[in-house]
Amino acid sequence: MTEADLYAVAVPVARQAALFLHLVVFAFAFVLVVQADIAMLRGDYAAGTRDLHADARATAWLLLALWLTGGTLIALGSGFSVSALTASPKIAAKLTVVTILTVNGTLLHLFAFPRLTGELPLSRSGITLCVTLGAVSSVSWLTATGIGVARIIAPLLDYVHYIGLYTTGLGLGLTIAVALVRPYLIRQQGHTAPTCRQPGLSRQGA
Repeated sequence: MTEADLYAVAVPVARQAALFLHLVVFAFAFVLVVQADIAMLRGDYAAGTRDLHADARATAWLLLALWLTGGTLIALGSGFSVSALTASPKIAAKLTVVTILTVNGTLLHLFAFPRLTGELPLSRSGITLCVTLGAVSSVSWLTATGIGVARIIAPLLDYVHYIGLYTTGLGLGLTIAVALVRPYLIRQQGHTAPTCRQPGLSRQGA
């Protein structure tokens, strides 16, 4: 077998292995996301029966693993060629959404988590910040998931379509967060310790 033949076999095998690892990591991340949301809704973080920092750290490592495995897939498929990436609206859109997801995770660590753990007071403006970042987190995770499984309709969509759907989702998520979740949390403030239980807040740790 020639070197070219070995290369022709090795690259598809490596891509398949990277895809398998990517899916496994995503499965663990998705389960953690669901568990964290349920914990927030039940008040487990406020009661101290579940550790927010531990969940945030685990999510951060999983997000890093998703970046590494996803980056490996891109490198094996296109070698990070700009022309190849721009020629694939699906990959370009997913990179955009995951980048926003990662930046939002940093903002969660800096501004939301200290309020969730009581290190900083949770005022009404703090609640607004929590629900806003939480909505961006939730919508971004769902959008990244949707883009990843959009194999059947992918040929019908370009980058503008993907980002348009994402923007629409963000608008809907932020509307629900501010109009429904924020008033609920403000009312809850009079009955519980100062914490913000917004779905999606622990989804990111980066």
